[in-house]
Amino acid sequence: MKFFKLALLGTAALAAASMSARAENLDALKAQIEALNARVASMEATPAVPAGYAMVSFSKVGDEHIISIMPTADAPAAAPETKITWTGNVAAGVMTNYAGAGAFLDSANTIKYATDVWTSLRMKVVAQTETAVGQVGVSIGLRTDVSSAGAWNGGNQNVLTDGFYGWWKLTPNLTFSGGMRNPIQKGTLAKNSYSFDAICSCYQTDSWGAISNAPYGKGNGLSDSSANNPAQLTLTYADGPIGLAVQVEDGNNAAASASAFGASAKATYKMDMVGFDMSAGYWGNTAAGGDASWAINGGAGLNLAPVKLGATVGVGHVGLGSAGAGKPSANYDYAAAGGYATVALSDSASIELGAVYDFGTAPVAVDKYAGAALFNAGIYYTPVKQLLIGLEGQYQTGGLADQAYTANLVSVFKF
Repeated sequence: MKFFKLALLGTAALAAASMSARAENLDALKAQIEALNARVASMEATPAVPAGYAMVSFSKVGDEHIISIMPTADAPAAAPETKITWTGNVAAGVMTNYAGAGAFLDSANTIKYATDVWTSLRMKVVAQTETAVGQVGVSIGLRTDVSSAGAWNGGNQNVLTDGFYGWWKLTPNLTFSGGMRNPIQKGTLAKNSYSFDAICSCYQTDSWGAISNAPYGKGNGLSDSSANNPAQLTLTYADGPIGLAVQVEDGNNAAASASAFGASAKATYKMDMVGFDMSAGYWGNTAAGGDASWAINGGAGLNLAPVKLGATVGVGHVGLGSAGAGKPSANYDYAAAGGYATVALSDSASIELGAVYDFGTAPVAVDKYAGAALFNAGIYYTPVKQLLIGLEGQYQTGGLADQAYTANLVSVFKF
């Protein structure tokens, strides 16, 4: 009987021990499940980007679409901030013009009057990142222009560059850049910042500033020729309202002198209400009979919102070389002065007015703008940020294109 009692007690003790072990296993399993759930929740909340970075963000500021990858607070000190910005628009319009009463109209092939339906596409991508040695970035712009007749651009349907450049911000104040049409001056530094062609919308009209693009001197802000937008290396210093820049340029800025060397410089002082600009350039010339070209100009602007005013004046010399037997020399001096006024009529409407006069006395066969005055006007309406409607025109008196005019209806669709 005693044996049976001991057996029962042993069985009960074994069962109790087994139940205790199972309870411990269940507690451990429960803890593991809770830990797994917590880890899954953490993984779902973590963005799928490299360690130390926040989730990619998308935003739009004005016309710019911005993609940003920001380092987190616990990222390494040298972790870069990367940003990609892109903009684009499609423009279309109708333009009518008269080429003027100049001597070049003697050719039977010249179109005196034309009405042109035109379209254009612009796209620009800018990528920049912060590195251990400063900000590094690149900008690439593309454009294509199509017109129905040869009056404006010869029916050009090619895809062209609208500027490409790279930059390295050595310090917060000092930047080194290289390429074509960088954002500092969109061409040679000899281009004045306060000429009408530097500030205007000018979608299909033309203007020359006071020595805006030397040495072809009175070129236009729309031209893609290497003379107006040379390959360049630029060093820029900016500190508050003060800006200084020096640049070396490709010699194509001088006619028939692809091997020539050029240099330009600019000094600016700009505050909220007033700004000043001094620019100069010098270009060698290897052409027979030619000499070096140079330009010096100054300008000032005044911001009296909603009205903005600006003026420029400058002098220069163009050394194109011999024009041939029996023809006037292609080397000549010139001077020009101009001004502009823009008025914001409302948040969505604005007017642009500009005028420039060339004091040059060279024959128009050499300097086509000698003694010419050009008047520009435009009115633009932007009901929403994605759309612009405008009417612009110009009229020239004197020079090779005396009495020439252009009127243009423009529409721009931004995305």
